[in-house]
Amino acid sequence: YKSGTNQFRGAAWEFYRDTALNATGFFRPSSGVKPTLERNQYGGAFGGPIVKNKAFFFADAELFRQDRALVNFATIPTPTQRQGILAVDVRNPLTGEIYPAGTQIPMTSFAKKVLGDLPNPTRSGASNNYDILQNFQNNQDKWGGKADFQISTSLSAFARYGYRKVDALDDPPIPLPSGGSGNAATYVTTNQFASGFTWARTGTSLLEGRFGWSRTEAGKNPWGLGTPSALEAYGITGLPDDPRISGGLYTTLISGFSDLGRQATNPQWQYPEMFNAKLNYTWVKGQHSLKTGYEFQYVMTEVQDVNPLYGRDAYTGNFTRPAGVSANNVYNLADFMLGLRSQYALSSILVANLRQRYQFAYVQDDWRLNDKLTLNLGLRYEYATPFWEKDNLMTNYDPATKSMIFAKDGSMYDRALIDPDRNNWGPRLGLAYSMTPKTVVRG
Repeated sequence: YKSGTNQFRGAAWEFYRDTALNATGFFRPSSGVKPTLERNQYGGAFGGPIVKNKAFFFADAELFRQDRALVNFATIPTPTQRQGILAVDVRNPLTGEIYPAGTQIPMTSFAKKVLGDLPNPTRSGASNNYDILQNFQNNQDKWGGKADFQISTSLSAFARYGYRKVDALDDPPIPLPSGGSGNAATYVTTNQFASGFTWARTGTSLLEGRFGWSRTEAGKNPWGLGTPSALEAYGITGLPDDPRISGGLYTTLISGFSDLGRQATNPQWQYPEMFNAKLNYTWVKGQHSLKTGYEFQYVMTEVQDVNPLYGRDAYTGNFTRPAGVSANNVYNLADFMLGLRSQYALSSILVANLRQRYQFAYVQDDWRLNDKLTLNLGLRYEYATPFWEKDNLMTNYDPATKSMIFAKDGSMYDRALIDPDRNNWGPRLGLAYSMTPKTVVRG
C-alpha cells in the first residue's frame, strides 16, 4: 500500500461510458430500444506529511457505478397452451383418460395461477418466444487509508484500514410473480485492518511484527424474498415462514421451458472473519544470516449454503405421454398442469459458525561457507486444525459401528470428529555455488 511523503501529492481520475456512444449489438430487442450501458468509474488519492520526517498519511477512494442491459431470450408457454389446449394427445396417468390434441385438459389451481401470471410472448413460435432487456446494476465503493510513523532511526510503524462495498442487482429473465430466477441481489462488504512495526535492534538484527484483521459479509438474496408467501399467493402449505427465506414462487422447472420461480440456490451467505498475527526475527552473525518467525491465524466463518430452502419442483417425466408416443417437452408442461412432478426437493436451513486455527513456525540459515559456496538450510512447521462448529452442530459417520457420531465439548477430535494432522514438517536444503565469476549453480 502506498505511503505518504514530506510533500502533499494527489491525483484524480474518471472513466465514463454512455449508451449514446454504443452500438445496438447483433441481437436487437423486439422493443427496438438500444440496450443501456452507463458506466462511471472515478476516484482519487491524496497523501502527505502529518509531522515532517516523522509521520505521514495516504488515502484513496474509488467508486464504480454501472447500469447495463442485455437482451435475454426465454421459452414460455404460448397463450393457447396456457388454456390447457395442447397440440398432442394427453393421457392422465391417474385416471387413464385420454385428452385428444386440441382438447382443453384440466389444470390445478396452482398451474392456472402460475401460467396466468406469465407475460405474453414477444415473438412467434414455441421456442425462445419471449425476449426482454434484462437490467444489471453494479455499484461499488472502495476506500482506504494508511499512516506511517518514523518513531526513531531504528523503529518505524504503520497502520492501515480498507473498506469495500458491492451491491449488484440482476433483473430476472422473466418478471415476477411467475419469473424470478437469477442471482437477484448480491452483496459484499469487506473491512480490513493491518498494522506493523520494524525495529532494527542493532546493526545486525531486525525484528518485524504484523497484525491483521478482516471481515467480509457476502451473499445473495432471491427475487420474491419478502413478498407474499407461497401459502398466501398459491395456497401451498409446508414451506418455511422464516423471513430470511419466505416469499414468492418457489423454483419450478419444466423441462423444455425456461425456469420459473426463484433461483433454488438463494438465499446463501458467508461471513468470514480472520485475526492474523506474525513475528519475524533476523540476525546476522559472522557467516550466518539467521531468520526465525511465527504466525497465528484464527478464522471464524458464519455460513449458510444449503439449498433449496424454499423448495424445488421438477417436471421432466413425460408422465402424460400416451404409450407408444415419442417423447415431447409438451408432455412436461401437461405434467405441470396436472400436478405430476417428477422430483421435489426441500432443505432445512442450517447456519453454521465454523472455527479454525492455523499456526506456522520456521527457522532458516543462509550459511556462507566461503566466497564460492552458500548453503540455505531451513525447517518449517505448519498446523491447521480441522473445522469445528461453535455450537457443536457437526456429525460424522463411523463405519466401524455403522452409526452417526455427534460433536461435543472436549478434545479437537470431539469437536471436529476427525483427527488433526500434527505432522506437517517441511525441511529445506539449498545451495548456490559460484563456478566462475560469470557462472553460478543453484540447487
